[in-house]
Amino acid sequence: SSCLQGVYRSEDGGKLWVEIGAGGGDFFDPFDNSVQCQGSYDLAFAVDPANPNRIFVGGITLWTWTDGDGWLQVDNTFDSPQNNKYVHADKHDIVFHPTDPNQMYIVCDGGIFWSGNANAKFPNFKPLNKNLRITQFYGIAGSLHGAILGGTQDNGTQYINFFNNSKFDADEL
Repeated sequence: SSCLQGVYRSEDGGKLWVEIGAGGGDFFDPFDNSVQCQGSYDLAFAVDPANPNRIFVGGITLWTWTDGDGWLQVDNTFDSPQNNKYVHADKHDIVFHPTDPNQMYIVCDGGIFWSGNANAKFPNFKPLNKNLRITQFYGIAGSLHGAILGGTQDNGTQYINFFNNSKFDADEL
């Protein structure tokens, strides 16, 4: 069903597993967008390299878990230059810098987001998408006159009219 069934933790190399996050809850549900579950599309897990008792789970939203705090949502999807908690929806990977565990990278449908304070209870994030164009098309059509129209994942409908756009610029409709 692509819905979260549960998150489990082992402290003995996998002999015993304990549920730390039940699926289908009203509070903790990183894969549910209120219409459908997306766990088969956006699913990312990572263990904090500086703290093995802290994990991150990304789906539509990004969550962290520690033994003391339980589950906390650490991002939101409100895109604003003043919002240092914004990470685009649909997380696909979480990667830590190999020599600095305070640096974390989130790979998502909106590109790459970075945190320089991943050890904070609520890290800050910043997009690293300068001149990186991220668009996933679900459908595309072209006319005999060179116009192109495409519907994208989370990035609107793009239109290139052939006459006024460069080959890399489209008008969002």
